[in-house]
Amino acid sequence: MDDSSPPSPAKAQPPDPILALIAHGLTDPRVAGAYPPDPYPGEDVDAYMARLIHTAPPSDLADQDDEVIDTSDPAAVRAAITEASFAARLESALASGTGTAAATKQGDSQAKRLVKLAAEAELYHTPGGEPYADVPVDDHTETWHLRSRGLRYWLIRRFYEAERQPPSAQALADALGVLGARAQFDGPESPVYVRVGADADRLYLDLANVRWEAVEITTDGWRVVAEPAVHFRRARGMLPLPPPMHGQSLAVLRDVVNVARDDDFALLLAFLVSTIRPTGPFPILLLQGEQGSAKSTTARLLRSLIDPSSAPLQSQPREERDLAIAANNSWLLAFDNVSDLKPWISDDLCRLATGGGLRTRELYSDADEVIFDAQRPAIVNGIADLAERDDLRDRALIVTLPPVEDAARQDEATLWATWAAALPGALGALCTAASTALRNLPATELANPPRMADFARWAVASEPALPVAPGTFLRAYATNRQLAVEHSVEFTPVSEAIRSLAIRGAWEGSASELLDAVNDTASEQVQKGKEWPKSPRGLRSALERAAPGLRGVGIAVTFVERTSRQHRSLIRLAPTPRTPDPMRPLRPDTPQLATTELSGGASSPPGRNDTPPEPDTLDAPRDAPPENLGAASPGRIGALRAHLESSVSSEREKDEPDGLPLEERYEI
Repeated sequence: MDDSSPPSPAKAQPPDPILALIAHGLTDPRVAGAYPPDPYPGEDVDAYMARLIHTAPPSDLADQDDEVIDTSDPAAVRAAITEASFAARLESALASGTGTAAATKQGDSQAKRLVKLAAEAELYHTPGGEPYADVPVDDHTETWHLRSRGLRYWLIRRFYEAERQPPSAQALADALGVLGARAQFDGPESPVYVRVGADADRLYLDLANVRWEAVEITTDGWRVVAEPAVHFRRARGMLPLPPPMHGQSLAVLRDVVNVARDDDFALLLAFLVSTIRPTGPFPILLLQGEQGSAKSTTARLLRSLIDPSSAPLQSQPREERDLAIAANNSWLLAFDNVSDLKPWISDDLCRLATGGGLRTRELYSDADEVIFDAQRPAIVNGIADLAERDDLRDRALIVTLPPVEDAARQDEATLWATWAAALPGALGALCTAASTALRNLPATELANPPRMADFARWAVASEPALPVAPGTFLRAYATNRQLAVEHSVEFTPVSEAIRSLAIRGAWEGSASELLDAVNDTASEQVQKGKEWPKSPRGLRSALERAAPGLRGVGIAVTFVERTSRQHRSLIRLAPTPRTPDPMRPLRPDTPQLATTELSGGASSPPGRNDTPPEPDTLDAPRDAPPENLGAASPGRIGALRAHLESSVSSEREKDEPDGLPLEERYEI
């Protein structure tokens, strides 16, 4: 047997595992560009390759063209690496490179590299100390709060673009902390606006589109700019406005909103123009009407012209924090289907309209507060009369919408399609009206400014660019305010009782006597109501709140405080003479005080009755109507005064002409 045997063939050399791993990790389309990770700071090549072998063993080897790689041929592997664009990255990361790779070689932490990547951001802080950054994104600049999700995503994206791996959560938090400190102590102070802003004599309206464009409004007109001179932030839910168009009119709004009177339409236009102002005071638009009068639709249409949102209407806030959050994230607030405005909501809306700020405790803190100090316009719609409190009524535009006839109703799709076609032109017309207001405002003066004088001046200054006749706004505004006062007095039991008492003539007495007098005029059911005062102190408090409204209907309320010579406080009621006022037209049945000419051309002062009382006046019951309704109604204090006048007439003749008045002599 031949012991000789053919030589065994030479065993093929196994592929280099390191080269195979690199070829697989960087040519497999599933992981190309994402694997392997960069070396650790200070890690040499051998340790790096060994770590790769343990973390990701090679599988089927194929390049990006699905061609099998001969891993025994170093040149083939090198070609695959070059094709995968990894050679330069590996060489830069492990050798002497620049940028992030160089920083890695030097041992910088992820947080430090993140801070370096954010060097292109412009850091600053608001007057309230909130840190912000303007960051470049593609071909535009975006503004983000340093604690916002948008800024975090921008920084993560920049880190991944540079290193092809995400930063750790701790590194990201550390980097944001450093950036916040730089914004607070090294960055300038600059305000950040939502939707509407201003710089000197220029107004800006944020279009909220993907290019971060805004409308710049000046005295010469308006234009769309890519980089406004102010900072705008984007809150969640904000929707973009279309690019405005020149040469259109706001008259198109009349085709989609449900208003019947020209005066009401003028008030809606004035409200819209006022929302272009970056600061108030702003009016509060109250839309009232019965069910089916398109109150909610009208509110949504108006908001879509200024501050469209994915949630245009919201319910009445349950607490002050909810209102502050809504005001912080929106420019124009709109509350839907409000049946009753609670007193605290009414007060907070007034503060938002005219300034005053909202403050609430910061979450997860016992000592810190969140302060929202800004002004916002607002729309509130409901069926009931919402302007019950005097301070809200003074700031409100009350528009009552008529019911929509069945023949005039449109489906939602048709209505919004019509409005979408008209919206760019309406927005352009609104910007033109704001430009007109800027140009005319310095020369606009009101002879009799109302409570919201700044709003009224702005509306009058913009009137030449609105589809209304000159003077329409002031007339409509005066009528609206007067009707609101009339309704307030009519629907408030105490105010109506005081007017019924004072319309007979002047009245004077203490709070206790006035309570007796108004109780005599009110039914038992009214007196049992929670709004009816039960004590003299309660009556005085109610009267102090009602005094402005009573003055608006021609009833003067005067409080005479106690002095050293006057030993008790008095309340005086008297009809007041009214003169025509373009801002406050008279109601036909407004009481007018008849004055009696005295010798020398003087007139008897309000409340003075020169007619001596009848002999039986003192014994007449308090609820008996006076014989002369045009003269002062004596009441108990008046009857006592008449009695004293008669009883001491002889004594007075002996006194000096300028002796003490009877009230001081007898401490009445």
